[in-house]
Amino acid sequence: MALIFMNLAVEGLLDQHVARKVVRYVGAEVNHVHVQQGKHDLLQKLPNYNHAARQGR
Repeated sequence: MALIFMNLAVEGLLDQHVARKVVRYVGAEVNHVHVQQGKHDLLQKLPNYNHAARQGR
C-alpha cells in the first residue's frame, strides 16, 4: 500500500492535533501543518495555499 502524505492548513493548535489524528485514522501521514491564528488569518491565506497546491508545491 502506498503512503499518502498530506499538507494541512488549520485555524489553531487544537485544530492541528485533531486534524493529525483524523489523517492518521484514515491511514495517511501528515507532511506539514500550516497553523494560523484563527479563521480570519486562515481565510486570508487560503488562496495562496490553493495556488501552491495546484503548482504541486
